[in-house]
Amino acid sequence: MISLNIFPYIIFFLCNLLLFFPLNNGNKIIIYDKYKFIFFSIIIIYFIGFRGFIYSDWISYYNAYIDTPTLFDKSKINKYFDSYNWEKGFLIYQIIIKTFTNNYFLFQSISFIIDYLILYIFFKRYIPDYILLGFIFYIIFSGLGLSINLLRNSKSIMLFLLSIKYCYNKNILKYMIINIIGVFFHISSLLYIPLYFILNIRISKYLIFILYVIGNMIFLLQLNWMKNILFFIVSKINIQRLTLITNIYLNSKEYSAGFGITIGYLERQFTFLLVYIFVYKNIINQKRFNIFINLFYIYSFIYLYFSEITIVLQRLPALFICSYWILYPNIYKNISKNNKYLFLLFLIIYSFLRLNADSNNPLAYYDNFLTGYKTYEERVLIFNQFKNN
Repeated sequence: MISLNIFPYIIFFLCNLLLFFPLNNGNKIIIYDKYKFIFFSIIIIYFIGFRGFIYSDWISYYNAYIDTPTLFDKSKINKYFDSYNWEKGFLIYQIIIKTFTNNYFLFQSISFIIDYLILYIFFKRYIPDYILLGFIFYIIFSGLGLSINLLRNSKSIMLFLLSIKYCYNKNILKYMIINIIGVFFHISSLLYIPLYFILNIRISKYLIFILYVIGNMIFLLQLNWMKNILFFIVSKINIQRLTLITNIYLNSKEYSAGFGITIGYLERQFTFLLVYIFVYKNIINQKRFNIFINLFYIYSFIYLYFSEITIVLQRLPALFICSYWILYPNIYKNISKNNKYLFLLFLIIYSFLRLNADSNNPLAYYDNFLTGYKTYEERVLIFNQFKNN
């Protein structure tokens, strides 16, 4: 069933996709790339940066921002740190922005513009000829959720994107410093630190394929192997709080149910085989893109090996989804002209399905701070009704 909420998201996606195509009249260029990029920048900053209260996490971030002191309210800062159990880097980040504006919507806008500038640097480094296509894959593959709903997580991920350069250049000090800063925005950045020693390794294609086959067997047969290991480890550690949390998450249907075969599963299998073949045939430059290839394999295997624990699938894959944003434009670059048309057709179809699924609830209803939006009270009412249904 098509969600009525989808139309703003589809229009946004199609506008960006149209800007990606070369606009020529015969041999004459109608709109030059630099102007297309200006149009694109305006569209994406308007749509994401100046959004209203969309999705769900704004309800926490809005209240926190209202409570946030400025740099001049020194007497309130310590109390503020004690009141919110978030990473201190993000709290300081909010204090700095609050010093310049009390408006929560401007806070959202500034936060996204920072993401946007980092993404531009990131795409310019690794896919300089396909920056717009990189942003399109960002939008379709988790970018909207990251920039709209996961304000703390998005900053830690953005810092990781900047650190990849130093992993590639084997500059461990700068890589570690950037990701340690990321930890102060979201604790999940701790997972990036040991990856420095893994991401540059060329893993045997045979080992990868064996892991892929075994992972699919675990996924399709819904084997609860990980739960048993975690229960065993926790029982040996014997920490009461850890045991309690593990039991809550792993015994809960909400947090531990397997996903089963879905459109997302089929897409991931298609993408895996496509990337694997392109790497195997040396179509993707493994030396330049090896880090993203390994990030992609980690992303794929999380879904296959941890399918029994939904909360893991909700939290971890976003840390590695950046591999899609680089590898898919690289695949597009290396296919024939006819296959490019087929590629874009599948992209449009899949994007429609994905956007429809993501917008198929009242929390995704789009409005904009600049052109009219539902008030905080109206959105809270919608949020509570949705939560109670």
